[in-house]
Amino acid sequence: MGIFDKVRKTIGKVSELKETLSDPEKLKSASADLAKKGLESSVNKLSERSDFIKRLQESPSKSINPPQRLSQPEYPEWQISISFRESKSNNFDTALFLAKNSNSYLETVSDGKIIYQAFFDADSYSDFEILYKLIKDWKSTFVLLNGEVIDKKAMSKLNICLGDKVRYKDPSFCFGASEYTTNPFGCHRLMITPSQRPWWEYGFFNNRKEWVIDKQKLKEQILNKSSFYGKCPYFNLENSLAVVDLLPDKLTERNDRNYFIFDNGRIYPKEFTYSKIDGYYLK
Repeated sequence: MGIFDKVRKTIGKVSELKETLSDPEKLKSASADLAKKGLESSVNKLSERSDFIKRLQESPSKSINPPQRLSQPEYPEWQISISFRESKSNNFDTALFLAKNSNSYLETVSDGKIIYQAFFDADSYSDFEILYKLIKDWKSTFVLLNGEVIDKKAMSKLNICLGDKVRYKDPSFCFGASEYTTNPFGCHRLMITPSQRPWWEYGFFNNRKEWVIDKQKLKEQILNKSSFYGKCPYFNLENSLAVVDLLPDKLTERNDRNYFIFDNGRIYPKEFTYSKIDGYYLK
């Protein structure tokens, strides 16, 4: 569902929700109604959000620089937020409109000025990108990923990777957008791909002329690259490391000549359908 569809769906409900959250009696009544309908999860989220707003009102920020967890409820799911103040930019009204129609929206006061903050889940990342590109150069703009402030350089990496994933809507995208980025680890940003360094190149010949897969080096590469890309909601570090253990311990010319050529102290694929290699050794 696009952002403008969400706007049409939520018109008329925003003011009612704000009024309910600010009034304990109405919140109690709303919770009771929801419980009767069996929507227990919705009640919990509504209560958590109300408690969070109350804590913010009791302890307002004193500085333009937000604390590391200024407006981030401790929810178990992945979440990214963007905050900003009033601007003279011609884009301010548009930015505020987009923010108010995000998954969640909050206003807090700091130094007598309103801080506008919009929250997005992974499925709404495209909506976040629209707002981010509109206000990323404003001095008052801050982005928090799961409660941690994230800088522009890191945002650029995330937009390239996660943005493409959301736009392509292909469940196998992270396993490779082409033969040259195909990989069995669930993230081509780990750079263990045919266009960079595939898993079979992590190895060495032993004294029996067997090619030993260096699984320790593979795991080190995964851990190193996942220090940032591990923030992606679609990345699973545990699964990636488990795949390393499923790879063969060694390759030999006798047993693996259908897929690899052994020559001059190295090995390389016999053909360029790399996904077939992954499929064979991880079947």
